[in-house]
Amino acid sequence: MSGHNDGPRAGSRAYVALVKLHGIGGQANINAWMNATGWSGEIKTFYAEIVTKLMLRKQVSTRDD
Repeated sequence: MSGHNDGPRAGSRAYVALVKLHGIGGQANINAWMNATGWSGEIKTFYAEIVTKLMLRKQVSTRDD
């Protein structure tokens, strides 16, 4: 069973998003990150399906700015 510190499964949308974030320097606002991944859905869906999962795994963190 995976622990919270394990990375996302290779090839998953969360994995691809993490790779793209790394590729654009490791920091980005949500719109830039979504654009880098080619995400065409809503911000709230990206946040729920990608960002939240990566935060739970302690792979990313967010800032208010």
